[in-house]
Amino acid sequence: MKVKVSEIKKWLKLLPENKWRKTYGIDARRIAYFAKYGLTTSLPEYLQRNTKGYQYLREKELAKKFTTYLEESKEKLEECIRQIIKEEIQKLDEKKIPSKNTIDWHQHAICVDIVKNPSKAYFMGNISIKEAKETLKKKFKYSDDEIAELEK
Repeated sequence: MKVKVSEIKKWLKLLPENKWRKTYGIDARRIAYFAKYGLTTSLPEYLQRNTKGYQYLREKELAKKFTTYLEESKEKLEECIRQIIKEEIQKLDEKKIPSKNTIDWHQHAICVDIVKNPSKAYFMGNISIKEAKETLKKKFKYSDDEIAELEK
């Protein structure tokens, strides 16, 4: 798992136990090391304290909490993305874009082509631009803004 020390510093400041306490960069680096490589690994020499036999229990516990925090935030993000996708699908369903290779699908494609390129109107069933716009509005529930965007 890729973990940035700056992310851990920000997260440490959010914890209630560190609200009034200064957080040091070395603590964040130790927590990042345990979060990346697991709780059972030993720290490299440059991250160890000067005292021998120190267990680093606090750092290991914070690393465990940080990994659960990352997993929870990832789940929340995925849920938000799912919600956005559902809303977009509902918008498409509201427009009633017909399924492929049906009569309505062909009518929709013809109307969109005529609005995009009015010179095709004569070749595509001799439908006027006005009729194509009305069909898109009434039958396929296009808004004026969407039709104007098609005309660009």
